[in-house]
Amino acid sequence: MGQPVAGRKHFGGIKFGLHEPDCLIACGAAANLHERLFTLSDSSEMHICRKCENIANVIQRSVPGGGKIRDPYCRFCESVEVIVRVNVHYAAKLLA
Repeated sequence: MGQPVAGRKHFGGIKFGLHEPDCLIACGAAANLHERLFTLSDSSEMHICRKCENIANVIQRSVPGGGKIRDPYCRFCESVEVIVRVNVHYAAKLLA
């Protein structure tokens, strides 16, 4: 899993204990909590097909005209038009 890099000097996240996230939520600091626990330490990207709602993989494939292209492609419905990029936690990406 992605761990925060060392210290604020290197624009790293902060390692939180058991009660710190609860305190930030209670104070209404959801944006700060999201930034420190997700954006700076555990953010990852994956592609989802909106047509069949499955994970689309980034592959290199042949295109008409003899060339090759590397982009997201859904193998279930063989689509490239309705694929979106979403930000998820790295643990969720590993689980999928």
